[in-house]
Amino acid sequence: MSANGGGHRRLFWGVCVALVSLIAVTRAAAQRDTQGEIPDSFLVGEEVLVARTDGTLIRGRWTGMGATVAIRTDSRAIVFAARELAAIWRVRMERQTGKGALLGLALGAGFGLALAVSACEGDCDGGSYWLGFPLYLGSAGAGLGAGLGALDKADRFEAFPLGAFLGAQEAAARWEVYEAALRRRLETSQGEWLRIATTDGKAERYKIQRVDSSAVSVWRMSGGKDQYKAIPRQQLLGILED
Repeated sequence: MSANGGGHRRLFWGVCVALVSLIAVTRAAAQRDTQGEIPDSFLVGEEVLVARTDGTLIRGRWTGMGATVAIRTDSRAIVFAARELAAIWRVRMERQTGKGALLGLALGAGFGLALAVSACEGDCDGGSYWLGFPLYLGSAGAGLGAGLGALDKADRFEAFPLGAFLGAQEAAARWEVYEAALRRRLETSQGEWLRIATTDGKAERYKIQRVDSSAVSVWRMSGGKDQYKAIPRQQLLGILED
């Protein structure tokens, strides 16, 4: 083998090693830059619930994340260290149009059938009574129900995949810290009224009675009376900060 050929081969392998090293360094730098960061395009301007590792739960508008997380509530801006972020839920608003339409259809058709029976007085040979009244009033009821349902809004909390940005292990570890802190807050708040957020999209005021591993026992005011309720732990999101 000539010295010139050996030199070309060494040069070729040297270039290959340099390229592999450059790719590895570039990937490592990219991971360092993006680890724990949520691109603003995902959440900026959206209404969210944010859980912190100290057991607090905040509802507001996401305004950004870098070394710190920024949330804008109705009354103030809240900024905290990104390492304290434990979970995020998007707040989705749903209108009850479909449910209202179905309920209005059922009520209208039922009322129409009852009206047909009353008008017929047992002496109706044709089917116009049996079909006309239920169809007409059912359609009217469906339209009215849809309109009323559109005015009735309900929240839905949609979990954001925080683990995709922090890593599954880190996200799980932060959630465990949050749950432990939340339990301590609940246990020390027995007898107090707190605003509790649950997975069904509701946030209501409850008086904490008892806390155990499976449920939180609470009282709430309804119709001027106290009503007892047990909230399963898997349905409990946290204590909303005022």
